[in-house]
Amino acid sequence: MKRLLSLLLVLIMLCSLLAACADNSTTDPDDDKEDKTTAPKDPTGAPSGKPTEPSVPTADPALTVGDYDVSGITMHYYYWDIITEFCNSFSSYGEYANTYMKLLAGLDAEKPLAQQFYNKDTGETWADHFIAETIESAHWSYALYADAVANDFKLTEEQQAELDAYIDTIDTYADYMGFDNAEAYLKAVYGETADMDSYLEYYTATYIAYAYAQHYRDSLKYTLQELQDYEAANYHKLYYNSYSYASYYVSTSACLKFLFGTKETYTEEERALAAESAQSCAEAVANQTTSLDSMDLAIRWLDLNKNNYLASATQEKYNLYANINNEAIRNWVSDSTRKPGDVTVLANEAGDSVDGYYVVLFENAYENREPLANVQHILLLAKTDSEKETALAKADEILAEFRRAPAQDSETFGALVEKYTEDPGSKETGGLYENICRNQTYVANFEDWALAGHKAGDTGVITTEYGIHIMFYKGDGELTYRQYMVDTDMRTKALEDWFDELMENAAKTEVNIGCLNRDLVIAPQD
Repeated sequence: MKRLLSLLLVLIMLCSLLAACADNSTTDPDDDKEDKTTAPKDPTGAPSGKPTEPSVPTADPALTVGDYDVSGITMHYYYWDIITEFCNSFSSYGEYANTYMKLLAGLDAEKPLAQQFYNKDTGETWADHFIAETIESAHWSYALYADAVANDFKLTEEQQAELDAYIDTIDTYADYMGFDNAEAYLKAVYGETADMDSYLEYYTATYIAYAYAQHYRDSLKYTLQELQDYEAANYHKLYYNSYSYASYYVSTSACLKFLFGTKETYTEEERALAAESAQSCAEAVANQTTSLDSMDLAIRWLDLNKNNYLASATQEKYNLYANINNEAIRNWVSDSTRKPGDVTVLANEAGDSVDGYYVVLFENAYENREPLANVQHILLLAKTDSEKETALAKADEILAEFRRAPAQDSETFGALVEKYTEDPGSKETGGLYENICRNQTYVANFEDWALAGHKAGDTGVITTEYGIHIMFYKGDGELTYRQYMVDTDMRTKALEDWFDELMENAAKTEVNIGCLNRDLVIAPQD
């Protein structure tokens, strides 16, 4: 249940991605280049295998959720898509995906699911595991869908367009793959009982469930006082603070091997000497550290690292208090007396022994009370120095055009975005990126400019790995970064409570789960 809740919370914040295969634009500008040799994305996201046994699910109910009957055919869609999600988590390994699936997860894609243990201690097989997830997925989808229908929830025009576009991509992909029609393609993916009507019913219900959850989340509104009260009542006063620091760990085990070589066992005297050596190494680094560069240099000068030219400190930027796992480091960096440039050595204690020592360089602390940033930009793609020089000259011309305009505002800049930008991910929104805060996925120079304390209407030109960006500061967001984090946590908690209530009110009953193929083999068979 907790996993499904987590998945739901992620997906509702990215609801539009449910139809992403119908709109494959990304923030990478190069993705906008057309490539006729590239196959369209499989809209189902299916792995290369398919059911190897004749499919047995029927239109008869396999599960009831409240007043809704979920057919065996629909349950099979859930089942196969749950397995697809799992398989896709190994897709980055390419042709070795099945090998790593077996190595990392313990599932052999070439053997039936029911013949492999997911949990040997409980006797749960991989078939048991996937079927349990299938039941839960159908349960929460139809619990949300039922409430959406009961409350006469309607998709927005944009959501309906996304849903329609997804349906169109099924036909497009089927044609590309040489199938007579979309239904023939669906049968190839899900088995002979699949048909277009039942699949669209399944997908539409699931999409509406996600959209309804997003709608509920968006409907939640909190005053600044409510945010402040919630933080005070539920969290440590430093919980939403962030810290920047660098650390380097000298382990006792590394010193053991360095001093005495690799052995099966070490004497107590050797372990004691290794512990002393680890502490001495850490203190030597600390004594020479005044900055990150000097810290890295001291690390490389250690005899311990004479054959490791890549040894360096680990830098943490804007790390939230709650995300600092090591208690000793968390307590030290969050001390109110800490000043930039402070250095310490902290023992990593394990019971009565010490496993090693951390050298920690403090850089800064942040209460995260600065406002979120809303910016617009025009991207001019440029990779080489020559291209950047040309793009910079063009950027100056575009800025001059903007400054000649009667109104130098967001709307005027947005018109120039539509005319000049080469960023497909933001062209239709006037180049707008909203609620920017630290530690997001923006490239460093872009994030730094956005959060540099600009005023509405400020402009600038920056260079990133993508090229030249003409920047326009639209204005501050409604919340500070700290308030935004509290608001997010409040919404998440409210959503979980609401979701739990819906699940309880829409009880599930298993009717014929045996229709799901427990002997499924994921890998394609000859």
